[in-house]
Amino acid sequence: MSSAESLTIDVRDVALGKTFPNPDDLQTGDLLFPRKITALEGPSAATSSLMLLATSLTGREREMTVRQYLGPLLSLYAETVGGGRASEQTLFDARHQTEAAPLKVHAGLVGAGGKGKLAFLLAILRLEFADILFDWFGLKVEDFLHHPLLVVLQGAFDNTVQDSFFIGHCAMVLRETDGAHSDAGDVYVIEANASSFDHYSVSMHPYLLPGDGAGGGGRYRSWAGFRASRGDCCWHSRHVFFDQADAAAAQAARQALLAAAKLYLGRTYSFFDTPVFGDHGRLYCSELLYRAYEDVRAAATPLQALDDGGVRTWDWMRANNPMRRAGDLGDTIEKVYANLVSGPSVSIPDRPFFIITVQMLWRQPVLGHLLLPYGVEYG
Repeated sequence: MSSAESLTIDVRDVALGKTFPNPDDLQTGDLLFPRKITALEGPSAATSSLMLLATSLTGREREMTVRQYLGPLLSLYAETVGGGRASEQTLFDARHQTEAAPLKVHAGLVGAGGKGKLAFLLAILRLEFADILFDWFGLKVEDFLHHPLLVVLQGAFDNTVQDSFFIGHCAMVLRETDGAHSDAGDVYVIEANASSFDHYSVSMHPYLLPGDGAGGGGRYRSWAGFRASRGDCCWHSRHVFFDQADAAAAQAARQALLAAAKLYLGRTYSFFDTPVFGDHGRLYCSELLYRAYEDVRAAATPLQALDDGGVRTWDWMRANNPMRRAGDLGDTIEKVYANLVSGPSVSIPDRPFFIITVQMLWRQPVLGHLLLPYGVEYG
């Protein structure tokens, strides 16, 4: 059965080898992709989010240009974040001219209304699309909020688009005894994830504990137990290096990955606040895994990068996200390409996409797939 077919399975137990990998089959460096098996249907939540913002504005506000609506300080904020041109005092003043104070480029602003949210979206465009930033300021607010590039951006940020490439999460297995990798050691999961953007960070949990959740109350101490309680299944992949290397090289790489990943424990979760992909100052879920592998690869361990093969690009998103119906993500991406403002920019060959999505990571050519729950392809 393909993921495009209608299928909804509510998983409440950890069925080892069927819905979740058996702990005996896991090793340091393996990647886990938890999510529900569900039909990819329904309207885009990103579109709905932007529409709610649009309808919260008065008719006069929607007819204003973006620059008029924001005013000089928030316009300056949107123009300068990430560019190093504004003084700390200028940005401090700008932050306190909005209901979204303190205004800063982190995920917490996704819930901010009106001027704060719009300035935030523009600040992201400043980081990702500096070449077309000033084209946005002359648009009417109404047109800006309906722009297809904003719909894609908001979907990536909210992680709630319900039609394909923004659903999901990913994490890495660490297997250790007394702090060192061991093929027979205790199995843990390290991930960048939590319950609210203000408190997101890199954390580590036991993969599976006997009797976890038996006390009731929805409390789970293990990663797999908690994920199963949400109705998730778990896809499992492994870097092809480990099938090709001799035992000594595989052991050395796993020890290096364990040490590299644990260095990020407690690191802030965020994205869209730097133009540098893989910035180690803050990490979202798939970026953490990329970063750990890149750290080890940079140390001359013979591992290929997790961003290998031209996957993290707009062209890849377009090719792998066909339009199935009006208003879905494929349709929106086609509109981004056709748009007079954004089209020339995203059409640049190998133009990097905003983020490395979990679906991009799953489809990396350097990853071999070991478990597909119910035989369903991921994403």
